[in-house]
Amino acid sequence: MLFVLGWTVLPFPWFWTMALISIIILPVLIAVGWKLVNKPKDLSMKAHFSEVGLSTGDLMVRFIFEIAVLPFQAILYTHAVIITNWRMIVTGKKLLEWMPSGHSPLKKQIGLGAVYLHMWLESLLVLIISLLILFMNPPSFYAASPLLLLWLLAPGLAWKISNPDKEAAVELSEKQLEFLHCTARKTWSFFEEFVNEDGNWLPPDNYQEHPIAVVAYRTSPTNLGLNLLANLSAYDFGYITADDLIYRCSNSMMSMQKMERYKGHFYNWYDTLSLAPLYPRYVSSVDSGNLAGHLLTLRQGLLALPDQPIFTNAILKDYDQLPLLYVMLQKSIISNLLNQFSLY
Repeated sequence: MLFVLGWTVLPFPWFWTMALISIIILPVLIAVGWKLVNKPKDLSMKAHFSEVGLSTGDLMVRFIFEIAVLPFQAILYTHAVIITNWRMIVTGKKLLEWMPSGHSPLKKQIGLGAVYLHMWLESLLVLIISLLILFMNPPSFYAASPLLLLWLLAPGLAWKISNPDKEAAVELSEKQLEFLHCTARKTWSFFEEFVNEDGNWLPPDNYQEHPIAVVAYRTSPTNLGLNLLANLSAYDFGYITADDLIYRCSNSMMSMQKMERYKGHFYNWYDTLSLAPLYPRYVSSVDSGNLAGHLLTLRQGLLALPDQPIFTNAILKDYDQLPLLYVMLQKSIISNLLNQFSLY
């Protein structure tokens, strides 16, 4: 609507076009700038700039696509608002009607023509806007033409990016594999250190290192499920034995059985020290679904345990990473000491 007003009624159409685009692209620029100045400690400058460059490219592609489908989104949201108000205020029917993404008519791969047919209202709207500009303010058509052309090409862009990519097999170098193994080991160290008897074998929501060390002694159903799968992953990587896996999972599940629930569903937040639900009490279908999926995955892993050898190759691979982990630990200790001295 603001674009149309800038092209038909308001003066200086180039100014309004650029101003509105700047407003839309501002969050992208902020995200890129934030990534650029916040370099992870364990990444080199070259790797950091490479990651920022890839992220910037992805964000710009997303920005261009969002601009391209702007009229279609406007039509879609307007339709949703009208239907919602009609059902809530007038008919009172079909209030729970919705379509899962898996049942979408465009879920399967379709041709370019079918996409244009599905988005025909956007093309019609672009033609109406073009005629409106030529009738009310013809000189502004030059300012509007780049966006009008992009909007006409939107179905083609949507069809192109919806096609599945043909990914080539990736072969990681030894250095990349070492980095991934060390990252996995560091991730497991969070669960190894903080999921213990003091916290009823439940994972804290997070651990803050700076400016002071603080453990958030609260947890959610999603965290509970991730903790159980972390135990299974640690066994697969050779960080813990099968006995440790069963011990840690059993302790966590015994604590989960003691926690108060609503009609079988876990509340969304609990105090890990007292096991009491945190206020306001509510049940999250998303978190409950996450936990259910994690439990199904854990079940398959536990069922496969009797067929696994006692001593696996994963244990040897874990020991291979010990020298590199020792170097990373030294760097972490030195970094923490420097941060502590910088506070004084």
